[in-house]
Amino acid sequence: MCWRLAIGVLLVIGPAGMWAQESEVPVDREGRVVYVTRDLENKLNLFPDIRGFLEARLFETPSGQFVLEISQRVDGRLVRQRRMLTAQQVEEFRAQVSSAFQTRAPSGLLDQDGRGNLIRGSLLLSLGYYGWAVPVALDIDDSQTAVALYMLTSSGAFFAPLFLTRSITMTKGMADLALYGATRGIGHGVLVSEIFNQQSERARLGYGVVGGLAEAIAGGLVARRGGMSQGTANLTGMGGDFGAGIGLGLAYVSGLMDATPSGRRSIGWAGGLVGAGAGLAGGYVLAGHETYTIGDVSVFRAAGLLGGYVGLTVAVVARTGEVDPGKRAVAATMAGALAGLVTGQRLVHGRDFSGGQGMLTSLGALGGGLLGLGIGYLIDDQDEKSLMAASAIGAAAGFAALYASSAGEARREVDLGALDVRVDPFALVLRSPEPAAARPLVRVSYRF
Repeated sequence: MCWRLAIGVLLVIGPAGMWAQESEVPVDREGRVVYVTRDLENKLNLFPDIRGFLEARLFETPSGQFVLEISQRVDGRLVRQRRMLTAQQVEEFRAQVSSAFQTRAPSGLLDQDGRGNLIRGSLLLSLGYYGWAVPVALDIDDSQTAVALYMLTSSGAFFAPLFLTRSITMTKGMADLALYGATRGIGHGVLVSEIFNQQSERARLGYGVVGGLAEAIAGGLVARRGGMSQGTANLTGMGGDFGAGIGLGLAYVSGLMDATPSGRRSIGWAGGLVGAGAGLAGGYVLAGHETYTIGDVSVFRAAGLLGGYVGLTVAVVARTGEVDPGKRAVAATMAGALAGLVTGQRLVHGRDFSGGQGMLTSLGALGGGLLGLGIGYLIDDQDEKSLMAASAIGAAAGFAALYASSAGEARREVDLGALDVRVDPFALVLRSPEPAAARPLVRVSYRF
């Protein structure tokens, strides 16, 4: 009986001792800075007496006292010192940190994780499109002037976002949606030129430049106003991509893109814009119902593309002598893409894939497709249907294999707010001879 009582006391006291731990608290008044990093210390100079400073964290004890833990590197060794602070000293320290931010690093509290991505993407887009599209759109005939304008446009694509974002928030979500607009806006601008029946290359490039710049600015502002995460921004953009494709596909299948009066063709090109807008809205709404990571979006997108390719393959393999096999292929591709998107949403539901996991799953489909295509080519390099079928089977197998290898690790943890675990230590002490009246040691329940 004594040993049971001792165990019961230990089980009661043990959890209480475990919970009597120090908890980390912010180091500034506003509660936005959790700890001071080495880079932040270089800007704020809060600890000039600490040589080899690494980081500083503030902890609060259950008794209401505070501990400032400072880590430093001394002669190649990690050294930690702990300073006990009173509540008044903590208030003075937090005031010092907030004041240092205002005077020495006013942009230190800004989230600029996406700034580098935005600047890099802007420069690459200018080198690949905007730099040469601008001289053509402006009808510059002199080669020297055109080359100079290319250089100036490309340099402006670097320096403009560099200076414009130096003191404002630029999250990864804002950067990704801005770059989405800068790329897809080119295509949307070309669609507008087709709607207005602009046939010259100069006009199309000009519309593309204007569309890209306008949508880049709009994308960044919308993401900022909506507080979009990187996953939300990418899912929104993914919806726009599939929406534009489906809109153009429907216009083609319905005959609006046939060689008919330009008015009908204009309606068909407008279908791409309408589809893109509907897709953007749909992606944003879907992101509001569940948290999506950038890895989730990669898996989601890969499933949609794989579904479209499988649909196209089915249309090719089952092709007969109908008059217009192209429309049948486009219709099958759209149906397959929609089925793939529905499947992809279910595959990522309840999971948080990392960026690396999502990329590998997407590459699994590509690698599997190439493997299947290679095997099919070795068997018979002349049969188009067999080659496409082998490639689609390989892509599906590669996607499934890589998804299965990551899905378990990507599963979200159970919501602890719905999980209730109760331990009754006295169940070891207060034993009842009646099984029906026995007290359970552990009681677990989950609220659905």
